[in-house]
Amino acid sequence: MDNPDPSSQPRTVPVSAEAIIGIGITVAALGVLCLLLGWAQSMRSEHQSAIILLPIGGIM
Repeated sequence: MDNPDPSSQPRTVPVSAEAIIGIGITVAALGVLCLLLGWAQSMRSEHQSAIILLPIGGIM
């Protein structure tokens, strides 16, 4: 039984570059959405939910 050297085989990436870019765009859009929702809640004097949404949007 000949076992080929595993280092000689080409490595395949499990996720394509387009998928990574798409995930990044989606996360950025969700971050902007959270920022806008937090801002809207703070304008409505709903500071409890704004305290939650603004940092989440800032992190994303």
